[in-house]
Amino acid sequence: MDLRAEAEFFARCGIGKPDVKAAWADAVRNATSIERELIAARRLDPDIYYRFLAQHLGLTFADRIDPTQMIRPERDEIPLRRPGPVKIRLHDRVLTVLAPEARDLPRWRHRLARDPGLREALVVAAPQTIRDAAWAAGASERVRATTRSLAETAAASSARQVLTGRQGFAFGCLLGVMVWLAVTWPALTLDGVHLTFSSLFFGNILLRLAAASGRRSPCRCRRRTSRNRTAGLYNPGRPAR
Repeated sequence: MDLRAEAEFFARCGIGKPDVKAAWADAVRNATSIERELIAARRLDPDIYYRFLAQHLGLTFADRIDPTQMIRPERDEIPLRRPGPVKIRLHDRVLTVLAPEARDLPRWRHRLARDPGLREALVVAAPQTIRDAAWAAGASERVRATTRSLAETAAASSARQVLTGRQGFAFGCLLGVMVWLAVTWPALTLDGVHLTFSSLFFGNILLRLAAASGRRSPCRCRRRTSRNRTAGLYNPGRPAR
C-alpha cells in the first residue's frame, strides 16, 4: 500500500482531508507513513485505532498484556524498538501479538482468507501496550544487570571497592599526615580544618544559589481527557495544520 492508497484508506475511515494531506506531507518529509504521522499528531487514538484494525481483520484485540505471559525473545530490546510481533503463552496455547500497519492490511487479509484458522493464533494490540509488557517483563533482569555491571566492568569505580586498594592507601596516608600535623602543630591544624570546612560550606551556598537562579517554571502538559479517548477513531481535538 503506497501513500495514495493509505490516504484513501484513512479518508474512508472518516479522517478529515486536511489532516490526511498534512500527514501525507509529513510522511514524505520524514520518510514514514501517514498512519504514524496521524498518531504522532494525535489525530488518531492508538487504542481505538488498533481496536478498529482488529475488528477490520476479524482478530481479537488486547488492551493489556500480562508480562508474566510473555515469551521473551533472545534480545529483549527488539520489542522496545519494533513493537510486535511478540509471543505470549495463554493457558496451553501460544499466541502471537502484533500491531498491524495500514499498509500491511491487504497482505494480512490475503493470509487470513487463505488460512482462516490463523485467526485463532493472532491477537492485535497497540504498540505502546506491547512496549509496556516487554519493559515490565525484563525489568528485574535489567535492574540486576545495572547493579552488577559497574562492579564487574569497572571495579575501581564501584562503591563496593571504596577504601580498598589505591583508594585505601591514599586515604590512610592522608589520615596519617593529619594526625601528625594535629600532634605537631595543633593550633595550625585547627585553623586549617576550620578554613577547609568554611570553604566547603560557602561552596554549598553558592551551588544552591546557582540552582535557585536557574530554576525554570514546570512544563505544563495537556492531558487527554476521557472524552477524547472515547470520541471515536478520529480525534478532532487538535486543529489541522
